[in-house]
Amino acid sequence: MDLEFYDGASTGQQIDEAVQKGIIVINCGTISSLPFTKNNANILESHHVLHADIDTPYAYGGGWSWSTSNGSVTISGKIVGSTTLTLYLGRAAQSI
Repeated sequence: MDLEFYDGASTGQQIDEAVQKGIIVINCGTISSLPFTKNNANILESHHVLHADIDTPYAYGGGWSWSTSNGSVTISGKIVGSTTLTLYLGRAAQSI
């Protein structure tokens, strides 16, 4: 069996950008007021919220929006009571 190996130069940061930070799961814990910001170095400005698991659906008061920046995601809108929230963030490998 012949094996081929990539012999180009890659840095750990390039690998993180391309692979490890592709899709991430953010456990926001229990939230009871908005806006809410979760900080984590793995969140990039290029991430988008793909899915949100809201444990208590009636807590969704409407108009939720998401914004990402390097190091954080912020949820805005209206919340009724409290809920646990898990966000699934992803980024495009390429745009066409």
